[in-house]
Amino acid sequence: KIRNRIYESVFDLSWIESQMPDAELRRQRTATHQGRLQVGSVASIILLVMGGLVWAALYQAHRADRNALRAEEKASEATQLLYSSNLNLVQAAWEASIPNIGRMRELLDATRPREGQPDRRGFEWYYWWRLSHQELLTLKGHTKAIRSLCISSDGRRIATGSYDKTAKIWDALTGKELLTLKGHTKEVGGVCFSPDGRKIATGSWDKTAKVWDALTGKELLTLRGHTKDVGPICFSADGRRIVTGNSDTTAKVWDSETGKELLTLKGHTDYITAVSISLDERRIVTGSMDYTVKVWVTATQADVAKWEQQERAELAPLK
Repeated sequence: KIRNRIYESVFDLSWIESQMPDAELRRQRTATHQGRLQVGSVASIILLVMGGLVWAALYQAHRADRNALRAEEKASEATQLLYSSNLNLVQAAWEASIPNIGRMRELLDATRPREGQPDRRGFEWYYWWRLSHQELLTLKGHTKAIRSLCISSDGRRIATGSYDKTAKIWDALTGKELLTLKGHTKEVGGVCFSPDGRKIATGSWDKTAKVWDALTGKELLTLRGHTKDVGPICFSADGRRIVTGNSDTTAKVWDSETGKELLTLKGHTDYITAVSISLDERRIVTGSMDYTVKVWVTATQADVAKWEQQERAELAPLK
């Protein structure tokens, strides 16, 4: 019995099982199982952590998108308020005692959508745009202020005189610059087309007037005789005579073919600012800074008497 107790204590069941032939296999299986459990546990922890990070990232992204949307909505509201405010200012500029067209255009340009922005302009924007752009063309080419201009009798060309000492001829339909007339040494104060459109006359502060070929730009004549600035200038209806006004208080009549001075009209006491000649070429009208307008007769006394008789005859039925 004692021996049995010794065997029982030494060779217990666990020892016996460990000494069995398949014990090593069981130990490997147990280690493998434990390893799998450990790997699974670690993987689960990693997945939980990654899931948490993904959720946090998605939450932050959602929050950022929501904030961005709110910011965009606020920006949109601010833009709409600015648009409405600018349109109110446009209306105020138009309704001023003297409409401020430049300010209107500036405000309308400020409401144009930038690249990538929605176009918020409605009919009211285009309404104000048309009112502030009623001109058909803008002619750009002179380097200083425009002093005078005229349009040809057929309406196809425009002539301009400028402080830049040049005159220019433009296409009235397209706005294209056709010719630049260079020859004056000071500001060009007056321009005028001949009735047939073949010539153009210019008056300048260099004390001269010039006649040019309106088709080629060639200088044909220089009219000299005034002692100060030549400003206003015009052709007679048949194109044979030219009238000029001057700051020396005189007006002169010239032959447009030869450049010969035909008449000097004296009577004003200050700078002559405007000249014109009647269609029948019998009368010349001048305006001056002496606050007066004068009418001059260019016909003979016999012509004047005949003309007055005709005028009385025409007015008689009206009395």
